[in-house]
Formats: sequence, structure tokens, C-alpha cells
Amino acid sequence: MVLFENFHVFNCRSEYRSAFRVPIKNNYFLVIGVIMMQGLHIFAMHIPFMQELLIISPVSFESWFSFFIIAGVVIVVMEIFKKIRAVRDKET
Repeated sequence: MVLFENFHVFNCRSEYRSAFRVPIKNNYFLVIGVIMMQGLHIFAMHIPFMQELLIISPVSFESWFSFFIIAGVVIVVMEIFKKIRAVRDKET
């Protein structure tokens, strides 16, 4: 879920423009924050105390690959949504 939200935050930079049209360099703090929080989450998955506290466990490399594919779907869905909205707004 954390990875999914970290992907989605890049779509949220603009409500109407494509995530690929908004330069990442426009918000370095967002990029640094996402990297730091994802790193912290991965770090917590490997510390026994944090595993128990957060009820999480380490994830295999194969699972990470699957998670990246699944989390990437949010970008595709939101890009389709933005395109449909743009077409619909043009018609009105």
C-alpha cells in the first residue's frame, strides 16, 4: 500500500495535466520525501522490533517486482481518467 501511494503521489502533482508532462524537477522535496519514506519503510521491514510494532515482514525480490507492476497501474488508470476528463471538458 505504501508503494502504491508513493506512485500515486506523482499523479497528484496536477489534477488536469499528465504526470509525464509535469517535470519532476518542479518539486525536489516531493521526490526526496518519497525516496526517504520508501527507504524508511524498507528499513523497518528488516528490523525485528519494527516488524512486530507495524505488523510487517520483509518482502522478496520477486514480490517487489510484482508490487511495482501493480503500483504502476495507478499511473495508467489516472492518465486515462485525465484524458477522458480533458475530452469531456472540451465538449462542454
